[in-house]
Amino acid sequence: MKKRKIKDLPPLERPRERLLNYGEKALSDAELLAIILRTGDKNNTVYELSQKLLIDFGSLRKISEVGIGELIKYSGVGITKAIQIKASIELGRRIYSEKKNFFNESIIKPEDAFNLFKNDFCDLKEEHLFCAYLDVKNRCLNKILIAKGNLNLVYATPREILKYALQENSAKIILAHNHPSGDISPSEDDIIFTKRIAEAGKIIGLEILDHLIIYNDSYLSLKAKNYF
Repeated sequence: MKKRKIKDLPPLERPRERLLNYGEKALSDAELLAIILRTGDKNNTVYELSQKLLIDFGSLRKISEVGIGELIKYSGVGITKAIQIKASIELGRRIYSEKKNFFNESIIKPEDAFNLFKNDFCDLKEEHLFCAYLDVKNRCLNKILIAKGNLNLVYATPREILKYALQENSAKIILAHNHPSGDISPSEDDIIFTKRIAEAGKIIGLEILDHLIIYNDSYLSLKAKNYF
């Protein structure tokens, strides 16, 4: 049987096309790594190679800590690709160190959560739904763009949100979406959606810490207002 390649996937399932359509925040670690690697080898697609690296080393952080010699032991990862991986991770580290962020601080109150998300929603003209994945100490492990456009949250599936929660091994999540109209009052759909995610999270032991509605420098915490 002919091995399936990335180019055999439907366009909207390919990492590069997904980044173009949904933005880099919507991609998983494996998808981002696949874009850096570009190609796999005769035995693995580039996505499978990316997954193997993440599984074997445990995380992107662990990959950043190993030398080029360890990376080139993998079939499909030569000197050039290993250098690209190390350079890309170092760029991310430098950007991270340049700006004040809350990824290493515990999210204690709604204001902390707002500070975590506020830059993601600056001047957006359409609705975006983000999810922050937290560890047991309420520190952010990752933020992912779940959906954008004309959101109808009541019909949104918890599947994507919970899928990334399992991938990140997170204990808690915080949802956030914007109201471009400027009215940050929650709609009935917003409340129903939040309750659905909370109920789904209970099944896998995932706590919904909060759901924020944001517009520029204003926000509303559904948790603080006892909507769920």
